[in-house]
Parts: sequence; C-alpha cells; structure tokens
Amino acid sequence: LMVSDIMCTLLFPGVGYLGRTLIAICFTWANTLIACLPMNESKKIYNIVGLSNIIVYLFVFCTGLYFVLTGNSPANPINLQSLLPRMDNAVMFVPIALFCASGVEVCSMSIEDSENPERDLKRTLLTFSFIFIVINCLASLGILMISPLEKMSIMSGIADIYIIAWNNKFLYVLICIQVIAGIICQCSAWTTAGGRSIAESAKEGKFPAVFAGESKAGLPKNAIILNGVFGTAMLVMYAFMANTAADLFFALMSCVVIAATLPYVLVMISYQKMRKGILKDYQGYKAPFGVAMSWILQITQIFVTMLLIWIPGVGFTDSAGITLIGSIAVLILGEIMLLCTKKVK
Repeated sequence: LMVSDIMCTLLFPGVGYLGRTLIAICFTWANTLIACLPMNESKKIYNIVGLSNIIVYLFVFCTGLYFVLTGNSPANPINLQSLLPRMDNAVMFVPIALFCASGVEVCSMSIEDSENPERDLKRTLLTFSFIFIVINCLASLGILMISPLEKMSIMSGIADIYIIAWNNKFLYVLICIQVIAGIICQCSAWTTAGGRSIAESAKEGKFPAVFAGESKAGLPKNAIILNGVFGTAMLVMYAFMANTAADLFFALMSCVVIAATLPYVLVMISYQKMRKGILKDYQGYKAPFGVAMSWILQITQIFVTMLLIWIPGVGFTDSAGITLIGSIAVLILGEIMLLCTKKVK
C-alpha cells in the first residue's frame, strides 16, 4: 500500500483508494516474483537497492544541512526537548517504526550461503542494526530541518523535501522510484524468510503439506505463492472496510504489525525455556545478558503491541476490534489445524 500511495501521488494523484488497492495487489505479486528468484540472483538486487537506500538517507541529511546553512530557518524547532519522544499522537507512528525495524533476523534464513555462518550472522546483525539506527536518525534530522511536521506526508515525505529544498521535480521522481524499489526488496526478503519458516513447519506436519513444496533452487515456492494469495485476499477484504486510503493503510498496518509481534512473543517464551534447558551448556554465540534481556524485550513487545490497540490521548482505534478478533481467530485456527494434523497422524 505504501508503494501504491507513493506511485499514485507521483503519477496518478486523482486515483481513489480502491484504485490504489488494485495497484497494491500488482505490487504484491511483483514482490512474490522477486521472492521466488534464486538467492544468487536476488541478492544482487537486494545489495544494489540497499546501497542506494544508504546513499539516499545520507543525501537527505546533507540536503537538510545545506538548507539551513544557506540562510533558511529550520522548519521545526530542533533541540533536546523537541527530539525526545512524547506520549501523544506521535505514538500512532510506533507501529510503522516497529514494522520497519522488525525482521532484521531474516538474514539467518540464507546465512548458510556464507563461509562462516556463526561468525557472519553475528556481524551482519550488529552491523546492520548500527547502520539502521545512524542513517535513520540522520535522515529524520534532515527532514525536520526542511519540512514542517504538520505538512509532512508519511507516504512521500522523504521525497517531498527535494521539492521544498531544491524545487527539483527530477530528484523527486528519482527518490520516489528508489523508495518504491527499496520497499519491494525489503518485503521480498521478508516473504522469502516467512515462506522458509512456513515450509519447514509444513515438513514437520504443522501446516498443510501443500506449503512444503520447493523449487529446484530449494526456495519455498509454494509458501511464497500462497502468501501472495492470502495477501491479495487481505487487501481486498480491508478495502471494503475502509473509507479512505489512509484508513486502509493504518488498518492493514495495525493488523500486519500485530501479526508480526505475536509470534515474537511466543518465540521469546520458547527462547527463555531453551536457555534454561537444552541451550544451557551451548558454547556457540549467545545473545548478551541472557534471559534478563529477553524479559526486557518481551515486555517492550507486549507494550508496543498494546499501543496498536489503545493510543494515549486518542483511545481505541477504529480498527482495534477487527484487528483483535482477527488475531485471536488466526491463533485459534492455527491450534485447530495442529490438532487436526495430530489426529490424522
């Protein structure tokens, strides 16, 4: 949906949210196609787009500096008080921040291609996390120097600054295209990782056998394609429930982030049990601070998930009921599927 909104803002500003939903479905299947590519082909795309993301984010910060140093006043007050997080309407954007930061661990799904998986996985996670934090802080600071908060667009804000600072339509179009490519590649990596997890579960009998099918290159092709089918169905279903493109975006975002955080909560419980049990004497790489850190992260996950349902100063969101019912229904359906599988065995 974010990709669809950026494209429509750029090329088809008059398109309504139903038209944007159709475009989003097309991008869903573009994402599915990339996810089905063999790793030796897709990683070239990911590397190119990832490098361009870093360049664009740093250029945003440099543009903000240039804007201020050439005599323009910062569009927003920039001081310690204004930069500190506040428990107001800004909390509405926590789901988006979480969505963008989650899934870092999916690189473990293809780490076996490296020379030393145990060493390279640790280095990859730490290096990426550091780069992610630094460039996002710098880019956010650059945007705050140029674009007033009340006029900032969540869909195309990073591209809008080139109109404000440079009055350059070409740069605006170029950045929008890059952002679209970046989002698609990011989602493709998540799709491949999620497909791998589903396929492995299907091999163990925890999902229907149809999810276990793989391509000649060893990719979880069936799970990836079925993910595209379910994603399309979700887009269509939510499109009939929303009144505007913004309603559709935030409703789906809440649903997706809750669906993404709940497995982390369950996985963290399993991790805590394993650290005290079968992993007690494990000599390989261990996450720092052990179970104590896992509890801190667990509480944080639950707190953020609750913010998706109840927002301080706003109350319950319109989509809270639907999201809650849907999440509970999915968990119950999953347990029913596992019970049916056990009975068949």
